[in-house]
Amino acid sequence: MKSKKGFTLVELLGVILLLAILLVVAVPSIMRYMKKGTKNYYHSLESEMKVSGVDYMETYRTLLPKNIGHVTVVELQELIDNKYIDPVKDEKGNLCEGQVTVKKVKTNSYEYHSCLKCGEYYESEEQECNYSELENEYEDSGDYRIETDQDYYIVNQLEEFVSPLARVYYKEQLIKEDLVGHPKRVDTSRIGVFEVIYYYHGVTKKIQVEVVDVTAPGQTKVTMKYNNKNGKNYKGNWYSGNIYVQYKASDYTDKGIAGIGIDYYEVSDDGSNFHRMEADNQSNYEKLSKSEHLMKREGNYVRYVRAVDKAGNIGPVKSYTIKIDKTNPTCEWYNENRTWRTGSLTITSKCFDSITECDDTVSPYLKNYSITISNTTKTRYLSYQIQDLAGNKVTCGKTVDVYIDNTPPSCTYSGESTEWQNTPRTISWGCSDGSNQSGCSRTNIGSQTFSSTMKTHNVSFSIRDNVGNSRSCSKTMNVYVDTTPPSSSITVTSTASNYNTKDATVEVSGSDADSGIEYACISESSSCSWASSSGSYSKTHSMASDYDGSSKTLYGYMKDKAGNISSVSSATYKVYKYCTEKSIGSYSKYGGCSNSCGSGTKKRTADYIDKYITTHSCGTSAKGECYADGVSGTNECKASCTGSSGCSSGDEGGGGGGGGEGCPNPHTCDPWNPCADGTCCCQYFGYTCC
Repeated sequence: MKSKKGFTLVELLGVILLLAILLVVAVPSIMRYMKKGTKNYYHSLESEMKVSGVDYMETYRTLLPKNIGHVTVVELQELIDNKYIDPVKDEKGNLCEGQVTVKKVKTNSYEYHSCLKCGEYYESEEQECNYSELENEYEDSGDYRIETDQDYYIVNQLEEFVSPLARVYYKEQLIKEDLVGHPKRVDTSRIGVFEVIYYYHGVTKKIQVEVVDVTAPGQTKVTMKYNNKNGKNYKGNWYSGNIYVQYKASDYTDKGIAGIGIDYYEVSDDGSNFHRMEADNQSNYEKLSKSEHLMKREGNYVRYVRAVDKAGNIGPVKSYTIKIDKTNPTCEWYNENRTWRTGSLTITSKCFDSITECDDTVSPYLKNYSITISNTTKTRYLSYQIQDLAGNKVTCGKTVDVYIDNTPPSCTYSGESTEWQNTPRTISWGCSDGSNQSGCSRTNIGSQTFSSTMKTHNVSFSIRDNVGNSRSCSKTMNVYVDTTPPSSSITVTSTASNYNTKDATVEVSGSDADSGIEYACISESSSCSWASSSGSYSKTHSMASDYDGSSKTLYGYMKDKAGNISSVSSATYKVYKYCTEKSIGSYSKYGGCSNSCGSGTKKRTADYIDKYITTHSCGTSAKGECYADGVSGTNECKASCTGSSGCSSGDEGGGGGGGGEGCPNPHTCDPWNPCADGTCCCQYFGYTCC
């Protein structure tokens, strides 16, 4: 058979329901039982009070009511003070108040009732609790008088005070000297003014008893925190901010017995001269309340405090120490040097604090700093971190004077250049020392001016600075002075092979042994347009104007890199001008020799440019036919312009007449290109032999 291992949901719900029913039924019953138990507790206290009241009246029978219906009231405190009952307390342990009333119901028969009031927890409800001795009535009460020695007594707290016995007079006759007041004993544990009442035969007499506090308050407890009341507890160490201070003192005459209470606190800086803590200037401290203030004053100092109660009693003095330092530490630097020297220099520094001390227990903060400098320098910025015991941190930095020079000076050279010039150049050499060094003992060592051609110059010298560092110097300095002009020459060559044309090839060349040729110029006049050249330069030059048979002079110049210009070189070139046609119909296109056409010394070619006839000439005066084939020496000039050329005497420029002989009119015969059979080659839609 399978065993059951748990409860079902229905079973669990049943158990919960049963427990709920039990709680509903049981809780009210338990509460009623507890309430009943509480009420029974207070009823038992009332019974104890009644028994103590009976015992009290047995002792003080004279206090029993004299007439039927009169009552006597005995306070609970009276019973406690006279040791008839212990202090009565409620369920929370607080003291209760109460009284016992005694009423005379018949001769030698009295009723006792106890009335109890315990704060909010319990209060007796019997009607007898409203009884008062003032309700007792007497017919002849006006004949009675009660007297005491004093009407006002001052008693120290906790000092026992038994109400004095009063005297009773009837019609001014003393009839009683031991009338007891109510209460018989005054509770002097409490501060204040209390009444003692005397009752006799309907007459009432009251006296006052003032219980005063003559016990000094306890020693003041001092609580200190960083910055404010919510800060962490101040541990007495150096601090860089404000410190919150709170005073607290108790005013108890005895254990559990409160005095009149603290009125204010007195403070002192020397333990002798105390003053009431008031608002001070903000640089010292700031009062927050009668027991709180914020310490701001810097320094390490002891403060003293004491409490004063409302009765003027002064408590013992309490001292405490404050350590506040809000000021950053400083530093001093030593061993600075302001005279140049070689070697090394050790600079030191020290941390100072005007209030506390410098702290080097935590890296990287230092109390003392030292560094040895051997590098060449005039000044140097140095720094390190410092802090004091209060945690004030600062960077201690300064540009210190060092004046150490271990570096030789530098050789200097000036005036040199690699740019050629043709004017004098001055070069110099000397000494230079850096701005952070001691300086040269002599700055300018030497100089020289070169007015004639010179490319380089070697110098050697020694230098030293003001502390003895020296150096040897040598260098080949660049002078680059060239005062020597270059040479130049010029040639002119016709662009044709056997005669001078208007365009000619002109070349100028030269040399310069120093700076070298840089520019060349070719010109028909003294003005130049320079062209780049390294030694020779040529160009095809067109003569500036037509010229007929006379010479044309061309000029050439060379300029070197220093700007020196060579002497002029020149060449003469003869140019012959074109033979121009006056009329297209007056002579053949190619013309012939004539006086006006080069004075008969030239003949025309197909490109309209004249050539010299080098082996023969047509003569200077004769007019004749010129059989021109374009090649010198193959044709002869004849005495007359007859024949196939068609020239006629008196024509200028070999002008021709009508159509050529043997050619149909109006076509022209080409005398320069005759046919093979000697006939004329006519120009007629091309040239055709006639």
